[in-house]
Amino acid sequence: GFKDAKEAAEAIVKSEAKRIVKGSKIESVVYSTAGSGAATDAEKEFVKVAASPESIVQLENVPAGMMAGTIARVIHDAIAISEKDVFMSSPTTALIRTSSAEAATALLDNSNLHKTLASLQRQILRVHPVRRQVVHDKFAGPARQIQMKKMTLRLIVNGDAPSKGFFLSHAKVLHLTHVPAGVGKKDISDYFQKFSVEKRDVEGSIEIVKSSDGHPTGRVYVGFDLEKECDEALNEISSLGENIVLKEAALPTRVRPVAEVALVRGSKLGARSERTQEELIASFASWKNDVDPKDIEALESYGITIDVLEEAFLAARRNPTFAAEDQAREGERMREEYGPGGHFQEFVQMYIDT
Repeated sequence: GFKDAKEAAEAIVKSEAKRIVKGSKIESVVYSTAGSGAATDAEKEFVKVAASPESIVQLENVPAGMMAGTIARVIHDAIAISEKDVFMSSPTTALIRTSSAEAATALLDNSNLHKTLASLQRQILRVHPVRRQVVHDKFAGPARQIQMKKMTLRLIVNGDAPSKGFFLSHAKVLHLTHVPAGVGKKDISDYFQKFSVEKRDVEGSIEIVKSSDGHPTGRVYVGFDLEKECDEALNEISSLGENIVLKEAALPTRVRPVAEVALVRGSKLGARSERTQEELIASFASWKNDVDPKDIEALESYGITIDVLEEAFLAARRNPTFAAEDQAREGERMREEYGPGGHFQEFVQMYIDT
């Protein structure tokens, strides 16, 4: 912990060189059954499924904490395997299952494998800002309408959730993990374009999580303007096993929905309303439903035709007060006493009466 943000920033700069950790050399050998007596049941099952014990490559001195999926991704240039073909027999030992003994021998001689293993020896510790979780405490004030909050002991790492502004500006959000380093916002936006009604905003609809020193973490948030867009994307991806391929020859990226925290008071506004072109055009003549036909007949008897009224109301619709602002949803309206279209409806009735 630090007393303020300035002290934390200074510590990050000063520790840059110290955050490069070089571990022991990672050895790669053919798996041996000589010590299989100490193998766990899970390891024995993994070896049993292989073509032969000689078709398995064993990596030793792997950085502690590295997962099977991570190893499958980083050695992808040397051999295309899935997470299921990697087994962690210990925190620092990984077994890689290939198709045959010949394939295992070829992998051991693969220069790309040795380059990757050499790079894994040099680990860079990434720094992420952490903040205390803030939750609802109580409502205070004369009418008990002022929400009071408090901090808990739980720490929230930057990137564990989308930023507040990004989350609130989208109807629903998806969380992508294991995104390849070479995949950018445009690649992700192009993939999800087929689920979107309008052309996606490449910059505004994608949020890439980065460490304090600006390096991508492989985590990305994708926002959708309409709930149905996100639901359609999630349904299709779920049928594929919650994984998608964003880049040719890259390993799958996992996709999951971002869960929402229940509101202490009230409910979510939901998706914004939408209308087709035909519905918008029809709405120009909808004012007739808001007036008494007898009033229209009375005006026509004085020489004020329906064409004159339509021209007047079309001109009024050019005013944002009776157009876009009049369609605002609850919580965003200039005047909360009006429902969608209510302000224009009142204006039409007042105009006819006058």
